[in-house]
Amino acid sequence: DTILLFKTGKFYEIFHMDADRAVEVLDFQYMKGTDAHAGFPEISYGQFTDRLVRAGLKVARVEQTETPDMLKERKQRTPRGQKKPTVMNREVCS
Repeated sequence: DTILLFKTGKFYEIFHMDADRAVEVLDFQYMKGTDAHAGFPEISYGQFTDRLVRAGLKVARVEQTETPDMLKERKQRTPRGQKKPTVMNREVCS
């Protein structure tokens, strides 16, 4: 099992089945919304990932690889008639 942590601003967010597992292991509360969603501040990354690993899970970080301004520029470069991008590029970092 690998838990995906999505970097969003100064937080790591965890979704769906990964959030269910993280809430169980880390004794978190779910965030508001209709889907399973949990998270923690980036300053706590080491502490919480250590607990997940000690529980036998693997952890992968997904970081944004472009800024909102870069996304805006990419939208402007999209040829007419093609669907414009709506999500910033991300990649798995570890």
